[in-house]
Amino acid sequence: MSRFCLRHPSPALVVSTIALIVALGGTSYAAFSLPKNSVGTKQLKNGAVTKAKLNVRGVTVPTALRAGSASTAANATNAINAVNATNATDATNATNATHASNSDLLAGSPPSAFFPASKVQTFNVKLAFGQTQMLFNAGTLTFSAKCVKNGTDPGGGTGRDFSELLVATSQNGGILTNGAGGGLHGTGPTDFLNINTTEANRAVAYVSASTGTSYGTIENNGSGYGMDVIDPNGVTVIFPDGLSGSVNLFGSNCLLAGFAIIP
Repeated sequence: MSRFCLRHPSPALVVSTIALIVALGGTSYAAFSLPKNSVGTKQLKNGAVTKAKLNVRGVTVPTALRAGSASTAANATNAINAVNATNATDATNATNATHASNSDLLAGSPPSAFFPASKVQTFNVKLAFGQTQMLFNAGTLTFSAKCVKNGTDPGGGTGRDFSELLVATSQNGGILTNGAGGGLHGTGPTDFLNINTTEANRAVAYVSASTGTSYGTIENNGSGYGMDVIDPNGVTVIFPDGLSGSVNLFGSNCLLAGFAIIP
């Protein structure tokens, strides 16, 4: 009868077996053998962590990103478009509202039915005796207000205090209708407003009283009509229905107020 005998493994066999075990399970062995918290950013190679190795529950992904970058971009674009559309609507509504307000202010009339502001000149000045103040220019014409004490007024009255509206020209050949019911109407060689026309004949309107007397009135060409001045080139300045003036009233020696239209 033969007998089965057990032999002790040789040292070479033991070493080979251990090497085989390490080779086959080395990764798992190393993973379980690493100290806690010993693997960090520096130990990870680029691309070492792949999508397949990520635990879905282990990484929190924002909802917006889970929806996908294309969807997020589309939503952002839609939001911008919505804001732009709202702004455009608001701008249109504001423009329409402005147009409506302007229409109400004009009472439905077109802008051409009104004088531009540049065509109207207004003035309201207080002067001391001996003072002259320039008011405005139109064409070759210059208009000014003057305050005189105890002088001869444009109508020839002496011993008078008066305020007057004067015109001067830089070119011969103009005409004027003044507040005394007269003027320079161009009927003859000496009936024009020229550069050398005397001051008395350049007075468009005046308000006069005995020296030291207070007085105020409206000067309106003697019969309730306006005054006008026309320069040699046809530039016309009209003072509709007179202007107001006073002497020794309202805390001043002279006051002159009114407006002119330049068609």
